[in-house]
Amino acid sequence: MADCLSVLREYRMTKKPIKVEDDLVIFGDKAWPKDTKTNYIRYDANSGQEDYYTLFSLVDFLDNINLPHHHYVKESSSKQIPVVRLPDRKDLENYLQGITSSSTRIDRTAPIQIAIPRGEKRPLGSSNRGIDAKKLKQDSSSKSRQDDDGSGAGSGAPVSSLTEAIPQEKLQELIKKRKAVIMKSTKPVISDDFVAPPNLVENRLGMSAEEAIKYITSKERVWRTRSTILQSTGSKLIGQNVGLILQSVRAIEGGGGASSKTEQKEDQLKEKQNQPTHYNRYDQEKFKGREDTEGFKIDTMGTYHGLSLKSVNQGSNNSSNSRPSSQSASYSHSSSSRSPSSAPQKRVSKTPIIILPGGSSSLISIFNAKDILQDLRFVSSEQKRQEGTRRDAEVLLHRSKAIGGQSVSVPYRVVDLPSKLTMEEWDRVVACFVQGPAWQFKGWPWLAPDGSPTEIFLHMKAFYMQWDDLPIDKNVQKWDVHILKLSRNHRHLDRAVILKFWEALDKWVGKHKPNLRT
Repeated sequence: MADCLSVLREYRMTKKPIKVEDDLVIFGDKAWPKDTKTNYIRYDANSGQEDYYTLFSLVDFLDNINLPHHHYVKESSSKQIPVVRLPDRKDLENYLQGITSSSTRIDRTAPIQIAIPRGEKRPLGSSNRGIDAKKLKQDSSSKSRQDDDGSGAGSGAPVSSLTEAIPQEKLQELIKKRKAVIMKSTKPVISDDFVAPPNLVENRLGMSAEEAIKYITSKERVWRTRSTILQSTGSKLIGQNVGLILQSVRAIEGGGGASSKTEQKEDQLKEKQNQPTHYNRYDQEKFKGREDTEGFKIDTMGTYHGLSLKSVNQGSNNSSNSRPSSQSASYSHSSSSRSPSSAPQKRVSKTPIIILPGGSSSLISIFNAKDILQDLRFVSSEQKRQEGTRRDAEVLLHRSKAIGGQSVSVPYRVVDLPSKLTMEEWDRVVACFVQGPAWQFKGWPWLAPDGSPTEIFLHMKAFYMQWDDLPIDKNVQKWDVHILKLSRNHRHLDRAVILKFWEALDKWVGKHKPNLRT
């Protein structure tokens, strides 16, 4: 059952005509009195009780929606029509025009007034009173004409050529049929199959049965329907617990849900136990007591099996007395085959190393290495110093790389003090940035007696970064160095230049040092 506010919104959105006749607001075949209260709460800061806008005030608001608010208030107040408050104006305008689907000011729990069918003018049987008034007026007019003519006094029928031609009985019959048609058209529509009983006792107000039913239905207020119960804007909805209700019903019909869950867990546990056990070096309790050698003739008793730590520390004399001779022979053979140093070896790092120049004249340094090589954007070292960046001894940057359709982060260690590197770390150096002078390579391994770094560049890839408007250093022109040119004014080209660095480095590492993590 639709409320008047929803019908008003629908007619406004579809641009259907809304008629106002007498004291009714008509929507096609439905109508409501003007003073019908909608379920839109009116803003009232001074009152603690909730009040609602009337239907006619909202219709008048839509008619004057294009006027400024003070002009609209002046226009409606002059007509004595309740106006829409300014705090409600924007929200109400958006809802009625379909911009928003709902509003927090709408009270879904408010009573809904039933619409009056299109043929009715008043909810309280005003049609019969209108007919009586019309009949009284006709009688008085006919009586006055009769008095003027001096004929037909007391007949009660209007004097005309039609009444003279029709017999009096026929005329009375036509009048009764007309009254029956009028009463049938004004009969209240209560339901599809309900008809007021003809022998209904008249009420205390002296109304007929049909008038009493019409009066009662006009006072009815629908509190909840199957449509309004689903329009709640609150957080507690009935549908939130539907899943729990269905589970409880399913458990009752299936003979209890707790037992079925227990059986399901037991089946899963049995399935896990039946699966083949895979080897796990950290879960040796599963393999305790397994002496099967899968067909290989291996003496599992030929080592320290069955001996305590104390007997092993005391020597092989006491242990040989407590074991069979075959066990002693196998123990001596296994002990002789052991390596003298059984201590675990140190894990070898596979992280590649990049060496940067320590001078301040180079475009890349330890200050901006992460911005350039990791973030692929150029930031000068001087700017990083002004921002208060602390100078680190080394930097660990992470390069994002796509491998097999997945993004992988590869770590690189960046240093600018190569004198602190060990020989093992020198083997992991994959790239170096040259500054120009040959004294940069003083103290480096593979340096030629004449100070030439030619052999050094055979063990690592050399790069040189400079501005594109400056000439290349003479030493750099002689060496096998990959040159990276940056533009002073076009920062959007930095990413492409730095990506060329990574492309050349990946190609060199894959050819010369494939054992490293790249």
